[in-house]
Amino acid sequence: MMQSLIFSFLLITPSYKHHTMDKIQSEEKALVLSYELIEEKIEEKSEGGQILRANIIERKNNNIHKKNWFFISGQHGDELVATDSLLSFYQKVKNDNLISSDFWKENRIVFILLANPDNFAKSRKNLASIDTNRDFPNSVMQTLRSQTRTSQFIQSVMSKYNPYFTLDVHAGIDFVALYPFAFSFDQKPSEIQKNSNKFLKKQNIIKVKASHLDQLTFGELLDFVALEYQTTAYTIELGEDKTVDDDRKVERSIDMLENFIMTFINQECYNIISLAQAI
Repeated sequence: MMQSLIFSFLLITPSYKHHTMDKIQSEEKALVLSYELIEEKIEEKSEGGQILRANIIERKNNNIHKKNWFFISGQHGDELVATDSLLSFYQKVKNDNLISSDFWKENRIVFILLANPDNFAKSRKNLASIDTNRDFPNSVMQTLRSQTRTSQFIQSVMSKYNPYFTLDVHAGIDFVALYPFAFSFDQKPSEIQKNSNKFLKKQNIIKVKASHLDQLTFGELLDFVALEYQTTAYTIELGEDKTVDDDRKVERSIDMLENFIMTFINQECYNIISLAQAI
């Protein structure tokens, strides 16, 4: 009997408590602890009166020609693991020396943690039942105006800080897209090119292997940045259920996102194949 109880205890998985909106917003209000960094905030109101906020972190210096790194989560309000994982990285950037001082000489980071605050922890879409990540202008689709405040806000911030690198964080499957290519974390690098089209068709996410940047896409942030700014844009799907509460699985997603971002910040990745080998 005692052995059975011990065995049952060992099988219990610690539960993870997802961050509430109040907790996320209190973290955004906290001061940057690094002596060399400053944080600016840009705020607007959402359709439901919640705060849309961009947090811009940089070193205070005279360099006005910095590269702007965008990290965005929460477009789909029910993908809590995505927001938790990006919040963890945001906290580390503010509170320790995760990123070397050399990076800050010529770069700044723009965080948008809650891109769909009205339906955070409630629904994939916004209050008007629009998927904000299908609401970005796309000349190929002839959708030139956005309906949602989320899309409009992100575009407004990007017009002020032209993106050099953009990462849109989601949750649901092990998946990364670099416009117009993509791959799954569970595939070997040699299989990526061969299987990417089949994999993505199955997942119904994005058309890949397009011959030019102006091929058919679905109005996602990923496509908008690639088309509008002709720069690097990624979507990452952290491979767990959107609201998973298994502590170990959430920590895995947090670590995966941090490793993914730091691969680029440390300038260890120059193309999608080397990225696959680095992950």
